[in-house]
Amino acid sequence: KPLCAGQYLVSEHQTEKLVLVRNPRYWATAAVMPKLEIRTVRDQSARTMMLAGGSADLVQNAIRVDLVGEVGGRKRLRIDSGPGAILTYLMMNNTHPVLKDARVRRAIAHAVDRKNIVDAKFEGRAILATGMLPTAHWAYEGGVECYPYDPALARKLLDEAGYPDPDGDGPKPRLKMTYKTSANQFRLTLARIISAQLGEVGIEVEVRSFEFGTFFSDIKDGNFELASMQTAAITEPDYLYSYFHSSRIPSNKDRNAGNRWRYRSDELDALVARGRTEMAREVRAGLYSEAQKVLARDLPIIPLWHEDVIAISNVDVSGYKVLPSARFAGLATASKKKRGIE
Repeated sequence: KPLCAGQYLVSEHQTEKLVLVRNPRYWATAAVMPKLEIRTVRDQSARTMMLAGGSADLVQNAIRVDLVGEVGGRKRLRIDSGPGAILTYLMMNNTHPVLKDARVRRAIAHAVDRKNIVDAKFEGRAILATGMLPTAHWAYEGGVECYPYDPALARKLLDEAGYPDPDGDGPKPRLKMTYKTSANQFRLTLARIISAQLGEVGIEVEVRSFEFGTFFSDIKDGNFELASMQTAAITEPDYLYSYFHSSRIPSNKDRNAGNRWRYRSDELDALVARGRTEMAREVRAGLYSEAQKVLARDLPIIPLWHEDVIAISNVDVSGYKVLPSARFAGLATASKKKRGIE
């Protein structure tokens, strides 16, 4: 069994079940519930049925966001949500002959109607992103170059980059690209919406979906043009080093390095490297402010939105608080009126 210093100890660990028991020697406030059972349920329909039937008491970020209202509105269920620190983004291979031109990347950004997607598919449960960091983060910089939906400007930028409309109002595209995504149905739907929006400015996009292992392997190897993914919760701005420093471009020595879009900038490298060596928060905030401005100008990826953290629970559960990181620390303060969380 693993060593545990937190409010719970691991009592049982199976492939799809984890049992935690209260740590009697925890140094601070003890966990409320004496025992928790956490299960892996891969099928969303099964998760929904378990919630509705009472055999599960809480799920977090495990119900498709477009179904949250329907599921959470059922009898004896409740929705709790809050702003999240996880970023959904559109990545572009910065070494691609077309995408290495920042004007093309900016054109793509102006062609994507992010607000329409958030309103239609997330029912408002997401915040438009202006960069990697969420707006509530201490290092967030709001004064950066932004790319509002503007298809006319997108076409103008493509003209300037040397990709004019070949036949006016005719069907011929300016460019052809591929867009890779996982086989997750909701993410595939989003990819198709974005590809249709790009088609409106003359970029013909073929969407290809893959099992996640194959998809992620292609991304790490640089075998993609456009693709979309999500970050882990960004709580520390040093993530900017991991995602954008030129030393973090995947290689044979480290395929898991985070700069998968293969972006290079001496200016950015210097800022995020220094951010690692400074201790004073105000100094670090200034460095990361400048780094965010560089990234907004160069646009190696397109930040799309920060999705809310959404928990659906039995109405008898109280004391659980969703966190921007989407971690489950709130389980330590949760309680249930009639029976232990199962």
